[in-house]
Amino acid sequence: MDDMGSFVLEIDSIEIIDSVPEGELQTGRELHEHILDLRTAIDDPPWTVARHKISSHGELTKVLTDLAAAAKLEDKFPLIHLECHGASDHIQLSNGDRVTWSDVGVPLRDLNRSIRNRLIAVWAACEGIYSIMSMVGGITQGTSIRLIIGPGDKVKAGKLVDAMKRLYSTLIACPNVDAAVEAAAKIEPSIRLFKAEDAFTHAYIDVLRKSSATSKREYVEDLVTKAKNEPGLKNRPRIHHDVKRALKEITPATYFEQAKRTFFMLDHFPELEGPLSFLTFEYVKKLAKV
Repeated sequence: MDDMGSFVLEIDSIEIIDSVPEGELQTGRELHEHILDLRTAIDDPPWTVARHKISSHGELTKVLTDLAAAAKLEDKFPLIHLECHGASDHIQLSNGDRVTWSDVGVPLRDLNRSIRNRLIAVWAACEGIYSIMSMVGGITQGTSIRLIIGPGDKVKAGKLVDAMKRLYSTLIACPNVDAAVEAAAKIEPSIRLFKAEDAFTHAYIDVLRKSSATSKREYVEDLVTKAKNEPGLKNRPRIHHDVKRALKEITPATYFEQAKRTFFMLDHFPELEGPLSFLTFEYVKKLAKV
């Protein structure tokens, strides 16, 4: 990130993962050729572009796993671009495999760790922005992606590929991600930019709202009911008191820093401490209005 909080592109390769069925507009191939033309026009470009034609869930996982291994071995930073059909909760590959965003998150998380939480993913799939679900994966896990670009609605393939061409043309000419997304959105308005910081903030706001007095009472009753169904706990005296005391020690404020360090993998990548210093409990609490 630069001093203004905008993401600046720092990559070694653009990896297009293409799972568009035969007989349809081959947007992955068209985009690959466009980026090759952009690369040819540059003297000694510091990045490469590759197209991986896949058809199944297994092949998708293998490409992401191989990219993670290569990134770790060669200290490379790829950008991932996925071309396929999509919906709010899954992507559909060319052989018909439906892969949930959560399932995609597993190999993506390994890839993101291998490149020090700097993974940029572009999802050229309908409602691709919903891949934010692969980011969170439970707030106690490391994020699978640092930054996502994709449409928030169903879009036409021809219009989407034109928007993606504009995205990369702008990005390569001036490597400011925010500006490139703004340019692409002029062609396809549903294209959005979503950062891991946004995913964490939204997830923690949900935690804060669920920690309201009413939610706590409901949570205590749920835990007590479950405990009473356990043979070793059902006859335990003062069980309500013990559950309340245990929960009181785990407050949203005390848990915040631990969750933040885990989600952004700060113990592994301390260089991210500075850019994320704005993300405090008070900042999120203010946004949550609780």
